[in-house]
Amino acid sequence: MPDIYEVDEYSVPVSPGDYQNIIGWFTEWDAAHELIEKLNYDRISEFLKHNHWAISDQNLVSSLADIVCAYHGVHEKKNFISLWKQCVAITNHNLYGVSQSGEIFIPPMYVYTPISNPPDCEPDPESVEEPLWDQTVDDSGAIEPGGAFIYSPKASEIHSLLDPDRIFIFKGGAMLESELKVDTPCSYKSQGFSHCHNTECKLTVHYWTAGVPVLDVFKGESFEIDYENRTSWFLKHKNDIENLCKETSGGYHCSDCGTLSSSNLVKSIHKIINSKCINCYLNSIQKCHYCHKVISLLISGGAFNIDGIVHTICLECKSDLKQCSSCGKHFKTKPLFNGYCMSCAPSVIMDYNHKPIPIFHGDSNDSVYMGIELEVEMKEGLQQYSAIVANRFQEAAGSFVYLKKDSSISKEGFEIVTHPANLSFWKENSIFWNAIRKLTRTCEAWSVDNCGMHVHISRSAFNHDDHMAKFLLFINSNRLLSAFVAERYNAKQAPFMEMNFETAKNIATLNTKINRHCAVNVQGNIPTVEVRIFKGNLKKQRMLKNIEFVHSVFSFTKTETALEVEPYIEHVVTNKALYPNLCAYISKYKRKL
Repeated sequence: MPDIYEVDEYSVPVSPGDYQNIIGWFTEWDAAHELIEKLNYDRISEFLKHNHWAISDQNLVSSLADIVCAYHGVHEKKNFISLWKQCVAITNHNLYGVSQSGEIFIPPMYVYTPISNPPDCEPDPESVEEPLWDQTVDDSGAIEPGGAFIYSPKASEIHSLLDPDRIFIFKGGAMLESELKVDTPCSYKSQGFSHCHNTECKLTVHYWTAGVPVLDVFKGESFEIDYENRTSWFLKHKNDIENLCKETSGGYHCSDCGTLSSSNLVKSIHKIINSKCINCYLNSIQKCHYCHKVISLLISGGAFNIDGIVHTICLECKSDLKQCSSCGKHFKTKPLFNGYCMSCAPSVIMDYNHKPIPIFHGDSNDSVYMGIELEVEMKEGLQQYSAIVANRFQEAAGSFVYLKKDSSISKEGFEIVTHPANLSFWKENSIFWNAIRKLTRTCEAWSVDNCGMHVHISRSAFNHDDHMAKFLLFINSNRLLSAFVAERYNAKQAPFMEMNFETAKNIATLNTKINRHCAVNVQGNIPTVEVRIFKGNLKKQRMLKNIEFVHSVFSFTKTETALEVEPYIEHVVTNKALYPNLCAYISKYKRKL
């Protein structure tokens, strides 16, 4: 295999074939994807020394750069161009030296202009949004070209401390102007390598060889080092072959942004900006989303997830937020329950089969206990708050209720189930009714067709099977009255049954099994008779009306044998003090009659 450093002298290329032959010298003997390894400083310098015309040949470098980009991306492409420029600068000096007038001869600067981008080439980083430190945050919140440092909260303090010195930031490094001027002799500088153990030496080489804009932090402006100054710097350190930096300076290499900062710069600013990296400080300059004050995220603010969206805010505005004690997210408009957000709040909505041991409420001398099941849905636009609403209702209503899932309503809704209580307790339970009143702000039942209310009455309260049979028969036989009180005339969820007394008694004695979804449900495995006919409602008077209806039918059928509407209404009116809500409502039915 030939020595890859043996270079032929090529004639000035004219045709595409000539360029292809020359490019082949860089790509032959090995696969093209190893091109980066072969485009090293020594090899390019050797090529330029034998082919002077290549120093200013745009097409050659353009073609090589495009090959590098295709295999290794834009970053390596830029590194290659920077390396080529360094080799051109040194070759220029070796070729032309000093003229008779004593001035350095500098040929025209090579400017890279890509011929075309390969289809698989990475996007040009320059087309991406510029870093924040090279932008201005104005009073309106817009970002314009300029310097974020000028508007930063610590700008005047840093400027006063360092003036007349300046801070420069460039590719991979940051240092003071005064440190740059020291520029001690070092053999690494003679070769353009940034491998010295001294941080200031590394940064100085970066500054002169990177070939990218340098930011003057105090001015907020970027500038480029012209070709003449760069070449002069290379020539200055040409003979530093046997010199090395004597003192070691550690500096600080930022693990977040990769910037290498000089030790003197770090000592000057780190206590002021709460960071050793000036580049990270500049990138932390933002405007508070709420009060629009300019802040540094390292000092007086941060980026927080607020109501599901990440916003940059100051610490003063952060103090006004609520924070979930579980996930740590912040909330400004969305509610929390006992310190938990909607996603983290422990669910109080139990499975459908959840059946706790019943707790009986009210006067123990009254054995007629009733409980309800009430299905509710979240109002339009509030479905996402279902967990919070359920938790708050449970907390407000206390242990008298528990909540369950139900297949007849949406997943955002829930079923309110109460423990059994006698009629006097239902009327006096202000805690429950206050909780229901608050629930009407976020939930609904009346306007949703599939929401119903079921009233359970203890089977043990019935004196005998005939009493229960008459109870079943009255509700199913007097359908107009029952539907009127229930506020449901075409209830598919709880249809009435055709029956006589004998059929009703067979159901009461469990000799006849019925569908549990009928108007009055009696099953052997539940200790209650369930009246399922009522439309869902969140009004206290209407809910009490339904409970009073079940109680009044129970008391009426206990002694009466003529199960007619007129004597029943008379029974209700006679006991108006016991059934005030039912009496007021049923008077409308009397007028219809």
